[in-house]
Amino acid sequence: MALRVKVLATFCGAAVLCCVGPTSARQEGAPSNAAPSSDRSSNSDGDSDSLTVQGDNAIYLEVMGASLFYAVNYERRLGDFAGRIGVGAMPLGNAASSGTEGGGTNWALTVPVTISYVGVGSRIHMLELGAGATYGRGTSGSNGDTTNDVFGNAFAGYRWQPLRSAGYGGFIFRVGVDTILGLARTTWLALPWPYLSVGATFG
Repeated sequence: MALRVKVLATFCGAAVLCCVGPTSARQEGAPSNAAPSSDRSSNSDGDSDSLTVQGDNAIYLEVMGASLFYAVNYERRLGDFAGRIGVGAMPLGNAASSGTEGGGTNWALTVPVTISYVGVGSRIHMLELGAGATYGRGTSGSNGDTTNDVFGNAFAGYRWQPLRSAGYGGFIFRVGVDTILGLARTTWLALPWPYLSVGATFG
């Protein structure tokens, strides 16, 4: 009788160990399995942030284009749209021939303002379509008169804006053709005018 009880107790103890042991092992192993998953998620998020941040602000130099000669511009992007304002200069000719004392070259101040759509293409390579107006103020004529002019423009071009690392500035490159729209005396003119822009993005 004592032998049967001893055998039965041994059998029950082995059964309990078989049921509880694997469960405990799984519970003890769970944290070690979860940790790498959390690290991968964290690294993935970090990589995502470092590769997908794109500057919403830009400062770039534009040659020709809306300013006619050159201009330094500030741009702000809002989604697929970008608005810019710039300050530039354009030579008007020899000051002596226009009657201005001191000779040299007359310069006109130009202020281009445009809005463009950049939602066509990828996040890096884009087709840019836009329009705007440019204010110009300068001295011309034999009497050195000051003139104020406003002309419109519409442009289309290629825009390259690579993704940048979080916390660091990026790069912007633009090239295309602007059409200058203005009134010369009594005739409306549409002058194709290329442009090239190079600058930096931030924010």
